[in-house]
Amino acid sequence: MWYPQLLSFLVILTMACDFIPYEKGNGEISSEKRMINTFTEIQLTGNYEIGLKKGPKCQLVLVTDGNLLEFIHSEVVNEVLIIENSKKIRSKDGIKIYITYQELAGIKSVGASVIKTENTIVANRFEMDIPGAGIIDLEVDVNDLEVTLTGAGLVKLKGRAVNQMVSLNGVGSLEAFDLESRSCNVMVSGMGKAEIYVKENLYARIIGIGSIKYRGSPDTVDDKISGLGTIRPVEEDDGSDYRETS
Repeated sequence: MWYPQLLSFLVILTMACDFIPYEKGNGEISSEKRMINTFTEIQLTGNYEIGLKKGPKCQLVLVTDGNLLEFIHSEVVNEVLIIENSKKIRSKDGIKIYITYQELAGIKSVGASVIKTENTIVANRFEMDIPGAGIIDLEVDVNDLEVTLTGAGLVKLKGRAVNQMVSLNGVGSLEAFDLESRSCNVMVSGMGKAEIYVKENLYARIIGIGSIKYRGSPDTVDDKISGLGTIRPVEEDDGSDYRETS
């Protein structure tokens, strides 16, 4: 796992922020509900703790220091929910944002947010674009899934995706042994790591020293490595853990 690289990146990011002027939280935690227009995609710029939930009406609930709420900007533009800070802010207890959506087709997260969902995300097509760091933990049920991870993020997925396209560039990790798919196209550049579950067709490419591990015994495997990377199958062990096959 690439947790050391991810933690190092977050530490460096935090240290760098110490030299930038910012608004400090007053320690008095408050919450604010915001009713918003309908959206189908989310774009985050900042370091947040995000909770996603499907519901009948789109809304946000922000929980953080009361004096920081005014600096957290949110708006919907062309069905994209944009959340960003209007100035540099710092909260000892973090910034929690609970997002209720009706339908969701994509997430873009710039920064180091932690994103989790209470419900399975059901969609025809779902796209994830994660530059930077952060941890994303989702359950999905989709026909087409596209994951683009650039930097040092960690994406954990489970559920079902008929077709998935994965692009890792940097030291990021995709943990998706519990995401069943029929076909998968996966490209790893750098030191990234991908764990996938594919049953029919696998197209895998590595440039660098990354790794791809796959389960599911796909019917066809088209793989190629440029560098010192590895592409290896694994098999189930005791129903939950996986070991590499020889």
